[in-house]
Amino acid sequence: MVSRPIESATLDRIIYEIMQCGRFVFFAPDAKFPIVLCPEVVEHLPEKMVESLGNPQIADSPETFSCLLQEMYE
Repeated sequence: MVSRPIESATLDRIIYEIMQCGRFVFFAPDAKFPIVLCPEVVEHLPEKMVESLGNPQIADSPETFSCLLQEMYE
């Protein structure tokens, strides 16, 4: 669990690398949307989860992940 990542490229990259180890969903109750790394993950999310957290965004690189982290809290 990570509580609201701060603006740190290093932390963003570490989270991204951890997420690459499996089929993880990065989300927060107060965020606009969750983040996944693989489109296949979206297909397996419970419908209620998507309804409550929003449509998942796909991060296909560490840079995209960092940008999505910023957007999800705006």
